[in-house]
Amino acid sequence: MIAERAEALLAERRFYEWLDATAHHASMWPHNRTTAMRWLLDQCEVERLRELDEDPEAAAAFDQLASSFALWDQNGELEV
Repeated sequence: MIAERAEALLAERRFYEWLDATAHHASMWPHNRTTAMRWLLDQCEVERLRELDEDPEAAAAFDQLASSFALWDQNGELEV
């Protein structure tokens, strides 16, 4: 289920680092789970993660974001 994949992504600190490195946001504060979820929901145009399982367009948007993160992570950007 895509919502479960999204939950797993939101549990990864590296995902927050990716957002900090690539996503523009008004506050300029580092991302955390709350801001990352808000960003993810906004990008997928849904109000709740469970909607990712019901909306094919939202699911495709999530897959694209998850793929971009995985590629960034695989390339070892901002190694910790």
